[in-house]
Amino acid sequence: THTHTHTHTHTAGSYDGFDIDKGGVAWCQKHYAPYSHFRFQYVDIFNKYYNPKGKIKSTEFRFPYPDNSFDFAFATSVFTHMLPDEIANYLQEIQRVLKVGGTALVTAFIWNDEAAELVAAGKSTIAFATHGDLIVKDKNIPEDAIAIRHSDLDNYLSAAGLTLDGPIRWGSWCGRPEEHSYQDLLHLKKLD
Repeated sequence: THTHTHTHTHTAGSYDGFDIDKGGVAWCQKHYAPYSHFRFQYVDIFNKYYNPKGKIKSTEFRFPYPDNSFDFAFATSVFTHMLPDEIANYLQEIQRVLKVGGTALVTAFIWNDEAAELVAAGKSTIAFATHGDLIVKDKNIPEDAIAIRHSDLDNYLSAAGLTLDGPIRWGSWCGRPEEHSYQDLLHLKKLD
């Protein structure tokens, strides 16, 4: 969260963020206290890897903001640690809190034919494998690193009322040359 807020402390607008990392939220609350337009919340969401004692299910979590509140939302390195039905809920929540025409930037490990071939060839930095319906690094703790099938992602975006606002910027995680990012970048737009 700090990475995304530091350069915006003297701009108009506001920043509202939530995270399951209690220490990270406390750090942001302390260091951004002089800026009343910056607000950070800890949420006790269960994640087998990051917050195994969490009380709230990601599939049932409602973002703590009213409908149509934001021009822009982002979730970096969030979907890479979430199960598919949790991602679907977060996309629906992003759509709900965005204003009409609002945009979002999210990152993911998107599983397509190219990624599968590169992983099979040993080019990936993550040893993903298929376990049931999931593509994960560790079948015992899937939330450590999860790839989402491109077709599933398309379905979740459509169901949520979001669309890609430009091409996917493919990441280098699976062995592609580094061009934009390690993770795949998606710029999303709320449909009217």
